[in-house]
Amino acid sequence: MDMGKGIVTTIFQDKGFGFIRQDDGTEIFFHANGVCDPEFKDLKEGYEVEYIIVEAPKGKKAIGVTTV
Repeated sequence: MDMGKGIVTTIFQDKGFGFIRQDDGTEIFFHANGVCDPEFKDLKEGYEVEYIIVEAPKGKKAIGVTTV
């Protein structure tokens, strides 16, 4: 399992997902059920986060998302 660190760039609260800009400049998808702390509804764009990178059917995604 790979760990990552980045900044939340986009959140779609009504759809339950968002994107994180990783340290290398690429973006990674995350879903509301992959957010640990704070709760998804309290997560804001610009927050610095850490996460676990996993392979999903549509590519890599972030799980275990927590603020730094």
